[in-house]
Amino acid sequence: PYSQIRVGLAAGISTLAAVNPQQAMLCDLIDPSLEKQLQKIRTLQQALDRSRRANNPDNCNADGTAKPRKEQKPWVKSKRCLKLEYKLIKLQQHAALKRREHQRSLALQTVSMGGKIFVEDMKFKALAKRSTKETELNPQTGKCRRKKRFGSSVFKAAPGQLLRFIKELAPLYGGQVYTVNSITHRASRYLPDKGVYEKHPLYQRAIMVQGEPVQRDILSAFNLFCTAEGLKEINARLSAEQLPHFLLHHAAEMERLQSLPEKELGRHLSWYLRGVVTALNSRRFGTAPQMAVSPERDRRQGLRETAESCGRLSGPLQK
Repeated sequence: PYSQIRVGLAAGISTLAAVNPQQAMLCDLIDPSLEKQLQKIRTLQQALDRSRRANNPDNCNADGTAKPRKEQKPWVKSKRCLKLEYKLIKLQQHAALKRREHQRSLALQTVSMGGKIFVEDMKFKALAKRSTKETELNPQTGKCRRKKRFGSSVFKAAPGQLLRFIKELAPLYGGQVYTVNSITHRASRYLPDKGVYEKHPLYQRAIMVQGEPVQRDILSAFNLFCTAEGLKEINARLSAEQLPHFLLHHAAEMERLQSLPEKELGRHLSWYLRGVVTALNSRRFGTAPQMAVSPERDRRQGLRETAESCGRLSGPLQK
């Protein structure tokens, strides 16, 4: 029956992976058609920040940062600043509506896979918080070093909202969502072919299972699919039984994603898929797998390489 069909659901920062006995699924939480609009929002935010600093020089330090609130005077907003704020509000409202519509369709697709859904108790609000590390400047670029926080990604993808939609829809169709203890379960570290836990760095998007590269998020979803009754550990016997079928479903999903055009695939999925293909080629041809980089840096590097090939830039590729 529908209520007894298991579904492992791994909701990441910007992707969603799901596994049931018949299929494996990997999709982007951000609608690919929303990418240009998010870029417009970013451009407007930068213009608004420049306008604020130009109209309020007494409230800013020499490096452009705002002074403490005790030292600030009332902020002045010009007409241009008010127009930019209005445009930004409208764009954010439209992006929120499209994001909600896209995630409701994803939630319906996930609930249709089965009625016994296992998810991790991820704390996305904690991932989006500001870091307590001190701000350090990169001496080469003069920019601030990253503090490994995910506030911008959580804002764009809203993974917590998607889980809320799934928890609302599942009981309407006779299903139920089970929350797994992520500390004891460790879905992203378990290797089903060896039966051991192994920690992998975040940049490694493909993990070798029985000599085949498996996408990291889909493997986590499979381990959640094999959750034991106590919701604290993985059922090793069920994992060993379902592993051959899972590898077939994973290969079929990778073929489906590779057949999609770049516009439908989205920026994050194309990056994840490239990591799996790189690992597969390194296994076939004996080359060392390279470390993956972020989608944004990968895009900038591609543009620079294209410009160099056209003769527009000279010299080595800069970071």
